[in-house]
Amino acid sequence: MAKKHKKTPEEKAAVAIQKKQQRRARRKKETSDFRSIEQCSEILLNVRGQLLQTVTAP
Repeated sequence: MAKKHKKTPEEKAAVAIQKKQQRRARRKKETSDFRSIEQCSEILLNVRGQLLQTVTAP
């Protein structure tokens, strides 16, 4: 059975940096998704309010 390759400190550091970047990118995407959901909710509420004004107007 062959020995498993042992990572050098440089390789470990590179993997840690890559994971950190991936976490940051994932967090950024989740934040932007949440913002877009909030914006859609605001737009829907505004449209609903306008429709109610139109329907109830004499």
